[in-house]
Amino acid sequence: MKLVPCTPSIERSVSVPDVASPITTPVVMFTLIPPVATREDSLTRRLRGVASEIRRVTLIRGGSRIIALAIVVLGTLALLDQRYQLPALVRALGLMVTIAGSILLARRWLVQPLVGTGDLVALALRVERTFPEFNDSLVSAVQFQEMDADDRRCSPVLRRAAIRRAAKKADRFDFDQAVDGRWTKRSAAIAFVLVAASAWLAAAHPEQARTAAKRMAMPFGGTTAPTRTHIELLAPTPLPHRMARGEALDIEVRLTGVIPDRAVVSIRLEGAAATDQSYALATDDSASTALQTVLRVEPTRIPRDFQFRVKANDADTGWQSVRVLPPPVLVPLDGRPSPQLHLDFPAYTDLPAVDLPDGSGVIECVAGTRVRLRAAIDRPVARAWIGYRPDAASLAIAPRLTALGTTLPLSVVGFDLLGREVWEDVPVSIGRGGTFLETSFIPRLPGAYTLRFEDDTGLGTSRAFDIRVFPDPAPAVTLERPAAGRDSLMVLPDADITFQARVNDKAFAVRHAWIEYRTGKTDAPRTFTLYEAAQAGSAIPALGALMRGPIRVPAGEPVRLRLPEIGFAARLSLTQFRHPDGRPLRAGDVLTLQVAADDFDDVTGFKQPGRSHEVELLIVTRQDLEAVQQQGQSDLRAEIAQLQARQREARTNVRDALQKLQPNGKLGPDGADKVAQAEHLQQQIRTRIDNPDDGLRARLDRLKQSAKDNHLPRSAAADRLDDAAAGLARL
Repeated sequence: MKLVPCTPSIERSVSVPDVASPITTPVVMFTLIPPVATREDSLTRRLRGVASEIRRVTLIRGGSRIIALAIVVLGTLALLDQRYQLPALVRALGLMVTIAGSILLARRWLVQPLVGTGDLVALALRVERTFPEFNDSLVSAVQFQEMDADDRRCSPVLRRAAIRRAAKKADRFDFDQAVDGRWTKRSAAIAFVLVAASAWLAAAHPEQARTAAKRMAMPFGGTTAPTRTHIELLAPTPLPHRMARGEALDIEVRLTGVIPDRAVVSIRLEGAAATDQSYALATDDSASTALQTVLRVEPTRIPRDFQFRVKANDADTGWQSVRVLPPPVLVPLDGRPSPQLHLDFPAYTDLPAVDLPDGSGVIECVAGTRVRLRAAIDRPVARAWIGYRPDAASLAIAPRLTALGTTLPLSVVGFDLLGREVWEDVPVSIGRGGTFLETSFIPRLPGAYTLRFEDDTGLGTSRAFDIRVFPDPAPAVTLERPAAGRDSLMVLPDADITFQARVNDKAFAVRHAWIEYRTGKTDAPRTFTLYEAAQAGSAIPALGALMRGPIRVPAGEPVRLRLPEIGFAARLSLTQFRHPDGRPLRAGDVLTLQVAADDFDDVTGFKQPGRSHEVELLIVTRQDLEAVQQQGQSDLRAEIAQLQARQREARTNVRDALQKLQPNGKLGPDGADKVAQAEHLQQQIRTRIDNPDDGLRARLDRLKQSAKDNHLPRSAAADRLDDAAAGLARL
């Protein structure tokens, strides 16, 4: 045993005031200096470090392997269970195998490798197997160190010499190499990746992960198997449900997860076997993971109390009960069948009000007609309404989105009010103790409308109406002239053109017709009136009063004109068309003409007037127009000359055919060919002359009309046109 010297140290004292003892006393303290490490002690510490490294490597490598294998086995079982819904016994066996295997592997990978790590001799043997250079000197040194100091079996001097020699030799080697650390980092990395992947899946799908964990941990716990498709029953509610006999059952469900192509609704009537009906599920995207749909069960399948359930893939709502009860129904009102319908047509149509046949379900009316409905019910009801219910759900949603089509705040309010006129339900007044219904409404769109009335318990009946709303179309407007095929569209600024137009409103009548014109592409259109019903009606009595005759016609009230068709024919002077700043037309301008008209419809919002097609007139100089005229005449004379040559050829063929007549008076083969060729030439000549769009006669008339419209003086050009006309007449 070695004696360790102790060094005394004196610390400075702190003066503390004290009344009884004002003198401070020095305090002497002793600090033990740690023993100096010897070469023999370092040998023991290094061997114990080998033991610590063995334990670290064994725990990391063995623990990682066990964790990885457990995750793989349990994860595989969970996936198979989600796909095939494994029985509880199979899951229990899988759990037992996993636990038993983990215990056996822990014994092999954790317990057995740690045996002997506390024995320095065993550790020295492990090091010597790695470094044979020790030649048993390390084991001997460890054994000498473990011997008592008073053991006389070996000389103390010899023991110390052996220990020093082994310690000196140990300085040349790294004892950590005696620990087999292979696959430690890889095992830890694999376990980390599997744990991270499992955590990510659990966070991404918490419900499925929670369900899978419960089913794996408690195989016989009764936890429902995870499904690839999830189904949520949105309607009918509440359940058990009550419904009226004779009505369809609309089952609204929301599907998430894997969306199948079809869903199955099972119906089980009381005392009968269940029957299935398959429904196609329409999805916009094949990769969609959510779908909300309505599955309708027709009334003929549910005449009495029943149960239903919906299956989609592996999702199931379970059986839900529905009671079918007799609903309130319409009964005669004042001895006449219900409902009783009365139609008030818009005032501008001049149509008398009509009563439809009692009990009718079809309504035909013009837009803006007010429908009045009266009906009686066999029992008191609490609420009733009528609403627009088209077959396509998108048609009911579209009017609600009209306000999104504008950016002006006031327009948003206006469009919203218009939309509400279409899609908002109209309340129905209830009287006579809840057995009388009365309402009036204006159907804005054609389609299906439903009258619904319910009692206090929500049991009710729906009565469908097919309302056919016929909009009043805008007048049909046709601008007949000027036209490209009949008139030249190149004119002088002071030309007089032929104007012809027709306005037709077959439904009711024309109220106003006008010409719209622009002198520039970007100019706003300007108008002047062609016909105004009110002005024309006021002018007729005044004209009658001005008429001279034996009987004087007194001025009367304005005539209420309702003309369904109006024709216009006049000569328009281009001098009345001017630029917005008042300038007259000049060469290079393009005058755009269009005829428009509207009717007396005062109930259709944002109705556009009827319009004809646009005609553009190019304003040119007199020199340009005369050049065009001369070119047209030249082309016309050249084509007439070609046709005359063809006509002579046809005559020659006929003459040759006649000269080759056979004695019996019939044509031979050559003669028949000559006559056929002549007929073909004559047909070509007739087509080229009489084509209404581009025939020679039409072109000649267009040149004459152009000269007349533009006030071209009589000249040699006019004589040439007369000659061309004579040539055409001869053809």
